[in-house]
Amino acid sequence: MVDGKRIQEFWSHWEHEPNTTEEFKRFRIRITEVSRKLWDDFFKGEGQKSRRERFAIVSGTAYSFNEYFQQSGLCSLLTQAKSVFEVANAVQYYLWTAEEALTHGNFDYFCRQLQEAFDLSPSIMIRLVRHGTKATLYRTGVRLLDEALVESNLIWLSRYPAVSKHFETALKLYASKDPSQTRNMLDSLRFALEQMLQVTLNNGRTLENQKDEFLGWLKQRGVHAQIRNMYQTLLAYFTSYQNDAVKHGEDEYTEVEVEFVLYAAGTFLRLILRLQEQEAAKST
Repeated sequence: MVDGKRIQEFWSHWEHEPNTTEEFKRFRIRITEVSRKLWDDFFKGEGQKSRRERFAIVSGTAYSFNEYFQQSGLCSLLTQAKSVFEVANAVQYYLWTAEEALTHGNFDYFCRQLQEAFDLSPSIMIRLVRHGTKATLYRTGVRLLDEALVESNLIWLSRYPAVSKHFETALKLYASKDPSQTRNMLDSLRFALEQMLQVTLNNGRTLENQKDEFLGWLKQRGVHAQIRNMYQTLLAYFTSYQNDAVKHGEDEYTEVEVEFVLYAAGTFLRLILRLQEQEAAKST
């Protein structure tokens, strides 16, 4: 089966550096063609009028009495898109409409088809993440990290709504690439970690006052002393960074450091979730 990995391997064999403009055009065509197929499967026909009307409302596009994809607001959004975000925005409207209208099995198929189109565009950093019955598009960095720290975290965090809410908010703010939202994004990461530790340790302490109890929790679960020390240091510096750069309003952040903090927080959450998963497996 052709996928992004095979495409990248082919590029590597030919020492090819993909042209950003050309790859975006291919990406937009792939998404448009998959969207057309899904439209024909689930939105075309007199019986699907309500779904087309709902898409028009969700997307803010004019409703067309013509049932064909070529006359739809979705087609207009995709063909007129000038950036990756504009394509992602159109697809997200499509996903929101589909998650309301389709059965679980059909929605799974719907998401798989779109994800395959994303996978065939390896230079375009987008990933479709499922959490429960919903699907959200995220801007990604390193695919392997994102699968572990974004997708898996969201799946496991669904059991902790307060934590999931803050972590997902942070991801959405990060994906927006709006510098004015960076502080809010970092605040949301702090709240996610704070809530996670409070739930895990069954207390109401602030993040900076969890060190001793959290280290004890890690030790009880067989985490190596050096790993415990590493996380003690990470927690200390994370809270210091939050106090210096966020609470005290420096409001000067580089994209690199913000990405680092996001992945550091994701790794922190990932450790706790994996230990809980391991503990649950032992008790069954």
